[in-house]
Amino acid sequence: MADKHKDFLYEGAHRANKKYGNTPEGRQLLSDNKLGAGVIDDAVKIEELEYKVAHDTLTEISSRDELYKTYDEIINTNEVACMLYVDVDKFKKVNDNHGHPAGDQVLKILGDRLKSHVQGADIVAREGGEEFVMLLRNFSDLSVAEMRANQLREEIKEKKFLLKDGTILDNTISIGVSVREPNETLDSWRGRTDKALYEAKESGRNRVIVSKSV
Repeated sequence: MADKHKDFLYEGAHRANKKYGNTPEGRQLLSDNKLGAGVIDDAVKIEELEYKVAHDTLTEISSRDELYKTYDEIINTNEVACMLYVDVDKFKKVNDNHGHPAGDQVLKILGDRLKSHVQGADIVAREGGEEFVMLLRNFSDLSVAEMRANQLREEIKEKKFLLKDGTILDNTISIGVSVREPNETLDSWRGRTDKALYEAKESGRNRVIVSKSV
């Protein structure tokens, strides 16, 4: 029993509860030891807070805070990485014609599809509104990044967005793609990718535009 007691006190709520929390012994430990219960309550609150900070509330993919934490890691280590800047085409019309709950569903669906394209240390995050960012870590093959962006764009076009009430929306996405140059600042890198996204929107939407090198 001593080892289990230690689990509750020191190993953290997630692991301890998973191992013993739904057993008679586990419940007895919590009942007998208020300190242990308090530690677990605190651990649960910390885990919940950490999750909320790291994840977007609506889509449950990485949050803007987590995105900028990753940006800092890339810049501080001078890492080579590719950025895909994704925007939902004609998203305002979804909110105007079908209501904000429908718009939220579109964002959730897109978040799930983006997440399914994540590989290894990649990260996908919601920048804000209908804009999303995918970072391909330690990756410099711009042609492959462009190919992956087009695969994602085609998937969105073909599958469309099926809402809970049966409504099917045919919104597409536009994507700006870039590779970070050695020693390039975040402002420069993001600015180039944002410009590529703007060009994709202005040239007809449902497109992938690759940013030119610095």
